[in-house]
Amino acid sequence: MLQRSLTAVGRFAGAVLALAALAFAGPAILIAVARQRYESANPLHQIPWPWQWSATEIVETLQSPLTNDGVINLLIRGSLS
Repeated sequence: MLQRSLTAVGRFAGAVLALAALAFAGPAILIAVARQRYESANPLHQIPWPWQWSATEIVETLQSPLTNDGVINLLIRGSLS
């Protein structure tokens, strides 16, 4: 009986540690990656304001295929938002 309770406590402690790692290490890693990639932790850094966009830039962007960098930027910026 004692062995079962120790196993349950161990599982609970492991789950709490895993949750803490996800809650604190995950965002810290994302912020570090953003700082290295964009020189800022702000996910909107280097993105022009919507009123600065032109119709031709929007059309060109929508007509061009997605690149790997574009997808990675989207994932990083979306995760930080």
